Amino acid sequence: MDEKKAYSLLIVDDMLPNLRMLVDILKSEYNIHIAKNGQEAIRSAVEKKPDVILLDVLMPDMDGYEVITVLKGDERTRKIPVIFVTGLDDDSNEEKGLALQAADYIIKPFNPAIVKLRVRTQIQIVAQMRIIESTRNRDTLIGIFDELDALVTVADPETNRLLFLNKSNRAFHGITGDYDGQLCHKVIFGQDEPCESCPQHKLIENPDNIFVWDHQAAVKGKILHKTVRMIDWGDRMKARLELAVDITETKKLEQNIIHLEMEVEKGNHDPLTGIYNRRFLDENLKRLIASLSRGACDLSLMMVDIDYFKKYNDTYGHLEGDRCLQLVAEAIDSAAGRADDFVARYGGEEFVVVLPYTDEQGARVVADKVLNAVRSRNILHEGSEIAKHVTISVGVTTGKVKHTHDREDFLKQADALLYQSKQAGRDRYTFTRLP
Repeated sequence: MDEKKAYSLLIVDDMLPNLRMLVDILKSEYNIHIAKNGQEAIRSAVEKKPDVILLDVLMPDMDGYEVITVLKGDERTRKIPVIFVTGLDDDSNEEKGLALQAADYIIKPFNPAIVKLRVRTQIQIVAQMRIIESTRNRDTLIGIFDELDALVTVADPETNRLLFLNKSNRAFHGITGDYDGQLCHKVIFGQDEPCESCPQHKLIENPDNIFVWDHQAAVKGKILHKTVRMIDWGDRMKARLELAVDITETKKLEQNIIHLEMEVEKGNHDPLTGIYNRRFLDENLKRLIASLSRGACDLSLMMVDIDYFKKYNDTYGHLEGDRCLQLVAEAIDSAAGRADDFVARYGGEEFVVVLPYTDEQGARVVADKVLNAVRSRNILHEGSEIAKHVTISVGVTTGKVKHTHDREDFLKQADALLYQSKQAGRDRYTFTRLP
């Protein structure tokens, strides 16, 4: 087997775009299996025995929390690390997942570099545990541990007294004297009581489980990604193994990636409305069409224009006109709410809504939502000839993307339909399919 593909992943998500994106990010390094719902995920985990599972939290019928509960309750799958994939960037959700023994979190929208780093950390742990679990001889285990860069601690699970510290661990904590039989927390951290997050009691109750958490080392200021589980320590003795990987630099790298991404994002946004700008639209629509054409997938695009906006500026002035643009942009953006959808300011009072993987029915639903979202803002417009509030006109086109299509095909079609909406009385949408 190719060394790069020595490990396999199971990616679970009910949204096809998310599956496609994660597969594209990870397929060059790992063998990939996919599942589109919870029941399929459980079957695949049992049959395929992946090394790591990436599990979406929000799924219909059976969500990620229910799936991981089943996986951790089955001896065939309980040892597989599960990384939750979620748009719920909230501490309470992360705490709930970790309580259910999730190994890590990946937040949507995906940053490819961070996805790879998080998965790589878990694979590194899997590789080390695979070697450890294949060995039953204590002397051999000690030799293996001393060759690892990871910090290894072996302790009695009932008394918390140390049985072994590897060379990396002793060097990291500056331990030079005899430690055998002494209390783990006393030797390593100089504390009178065990660390509050130490899972030793949980391990005694569930010895086959693996607990993972990030822990800030007390003195070194390092972030250690700790994996803890029970192992055989010879002479019919069970021991608590703690395998700590220093992920400080990985965390710094992730923060740098996020910072750079934020700087790039600033250049992709319209400074007045805060939504994407024309440059972002042109670049990403081109890439999106190329991607969707490979599977002949649906793409819907809307061109939106504020009705009688010149009269609005003449009546209320340009400062109020800017405020109107901001409110309309917010309304449109809120109506196109899926993670893959995006809204951009096309120019002046025109906006474009891009809806990947959206067919005619879905496009009509969103068009109605966009119209109603702007109406419901009830922005006073005494200069309008059709209502006492601000309204919009919309042109909507949908098509199966072909390799012969380019972004101008969709934009020109939607613009022509926008004109028809204006001719028909405004405050409405006109729809057709792209040939």
